[in-house]
Amino acid sequence: MKVLHVYNHFTPCKGGIENQIEGLCRNLIGLGHESNVVCLNTCSNSQEKLQKFSEYNGIKVYRLPYLNLRFYKIAPSVLKLVMGYDVIHVHGLGFFSDFLALTKFFHKKHLVLSTHGGIFHTKSLYSLKKIYFRLWCRYVLKKFDQIIAVSKKDLELFSKISSDIVFIPNALEIKDFKNLKRETEKNSFLFVGRISKNKRIDNLINTFYFLKKKIPDIKLYIVGEDWGGIKNDLDQSIRKKGLEENIIFTGGIKDLEELYSYYSKAEFFVSASEYEGFGISALEAMASSLVVFLNDIPAFRELVEDGVNGVIVDYSNPLVASERISRTISGDINQVRRNVHETVLKYDWGVVITKIEDIYKSFRLNPE
Repeated sequence: MKVLHVYNHFTPCKGGIENQIEGLCRNLIGLGHESNVVCLNTCSNSQEKLQKFSEYNGIKVYRLPYLNLRFYKIAPSVLKLVMGYDVIHVHGLGFFSDFLALTKFFHKKHLVLSTHGGIFHTKSLYSLKKIYFRLWCRYVLKKFDQIIAVSKKDLELFSKISSDIVFIPNALEIKDFKNLKRETEKNSFLFVGRISKNKRIDNLINTFYFLKKKIPDIKLYIVGEDWGGIKNDLDQSIRKKGLEENIIFTGGIKDLEELYSYYSKAEFFVSASEYEGFGISALEAMASSLVVFLNDIPAFRELVEDGVNGVIVDYSNPLVASERISRTISGDINQVRRNVHETVLKYDWGVVITKIEDIYKSFRLNPE
């Protein structure tokens, strides 16, 4: 079977969805399918033009020129590429989901959509997003043969506008994280993700201001690129609070080996994000046996039962958050670490890939 994955970005662009698409392609290829990617010809935080075509770990990557309307990237040449495939798997909402749905009468391909949080990652243009989602997307999604909700929150959200929806979570190669050689740095915390407003790194900084009073040698490594153009403001806040030696921005990740090195070094993982479609970096941390301290949002509630396999923290109150973290790490947290292992097994690619493959195979039984 030939499957084409469609998303705005792919390697060398870095991000959680990009990693999911790579894992999906790699596992489909391992099952004997052809699995390739089409995306835009720039990364979202760069104007550098990328190669029109390349191959990456057996994945053919096609990159398209586009008209940039900021929140809507128009690339109609995708239509030429879909013709040689059996299944078109679109990731997220936007031009590609709209255009391929509206042109289905022409290309006649089976369409699958993975939700990845939809369009509500931030509150900007929220009213327009609601209209687009509730009215336009309700119509567009009727053209898709299957909607895959990657979280229970997405399942609840998309069920309001579509009935052809199934819950299949994002996945990891669990063994790659579980088998990391641990070289732990005492009192070290890790955040992995884009540096943007919805990640609320400002709340992490405020929390660590209070934590330092109890744990002077505490460290927080912030791993990710400055997507929101807010790093300078965050640096100023760090300097004002005297946290220059405690909070370190490492920049973006070059490859998986570098990512693994951070997970192997840290003791704990933190995220104060106010919105996540799934929370893949938190899952990576759990697979790496880190105790996670996650903000109280639905996506994290799916992963963590407070006090059992992680800790749910209210980062909107940094003082209270710091007290909860301090109290937890000063106690016996070995049982929490043990419970994590059972949690992550259901997110292994070996489990998830067969569910997605079954969807693709069902189209052969029900041809149009």
